Amino acid sequence: MFHGYGGAMRLGWHRQGWLVAPVTVLALLASACASTSDEEPAPAFGGILEPDVSVPATPEVAGVDTSAGDGTAVVSWATHSDGGSPVCAAEVEVVDTADDINPIRKLFGNCVTDIGAGMHHSCALLEGGSVECWGSNNVAQLGREGDGGPVPGQVVGLDGEEKVATAITAAGIHSCALLEGGSVECWGHNDEGQLGREGDGGPVPGQVVGLDGVEKVATAITAAGIHSCALLEGGSVECWGHNDEGQLGREGDGGPVPGQVVGLDGVEKVATAITAAGWGHSCALLEGGSVECWGDNWGGQLGREGDGGPVPGQ
Repeated sequence: MFHGYGGAMRLGWHRQGWLVAPVTVLALLASACASTSDEEPAPAFGGILEPDVSVPATPEVAGVDTSAGDGTAVVSWATHSDGGSPVCAAEVEVVDTADDINPIRKLFGNCVTDIGAGMHHSCALLEGGSVECWGSNNVAQLGREGDGGPVPGQVVGLDGEEKVATAITAAGIHSCALLEGGSVECWGHNDEGQLGREGDGGPVPGQVVGLDGVEKVATAITAAGIHSCALLEGGSVECWGHNDEGQLGREGDGGPVPGQVVGLDGVEKVATAITAAGWGHSCALLEGGSVECWGDNWGGQLGREGDGGPVPGQ
């Protein structure tokens, strides 16, 4: 069973297998994308199953206990194996203990393949390439109009048909998706150009300048605070957005146009993975297994002594 409580509609800790909000609990009832055996599966969102529970090929809600009366709920389920394929996507049940409302939202047929979480919002990439987000929507970071809330809703245009997402990332108050073919689109707040385009931002995903999947093909994306980065085919890294601490890996004021991180050109230094690890710094994993970081270093987060800055250092 799952038991938990969260705040501000951030909807919980994906590593713990449930999503929670004040007076509302979103429980991930079942998922088993990895196995059809009788061994304990690895549920989507990293859920935790009771030790004696086998693959929940057909989940059945056993009960919802809200008797605590404190805005939390305990959700339990019964499982059995019918010899069929495991359930790849979860059924998400929203239990509102304040109003005694119990709406059901089903996402059957889609494995959750990637997730991202920002300051007060979260997003999930579903098998097939569609993207859904939930939480706060004060600056359209959910990719749709409206007030937001605990129920996932599809990001405008990212339906897995005309536009197929292959990876997602969520930052402070903006989100981005890597699309099939290597282009990148972002939505939400754009006060520092973190969406990779000019303008006020909003709920409709728009292409990051130059990252069109033709001249520049992105293979991975990351975002944090108010900046974003992309790993390009060949191992170079480009970043855009706010640059007050050198987190874009270059000198200057930053802005919406992606620019190459100093030295990470895919020739002398080839990056294989990236992360925008905090509000003011970023890091890259290089070919061969070394790690270099750049940006703010007030707490030693770059892994070296000194003031930090735009030049990556090991």
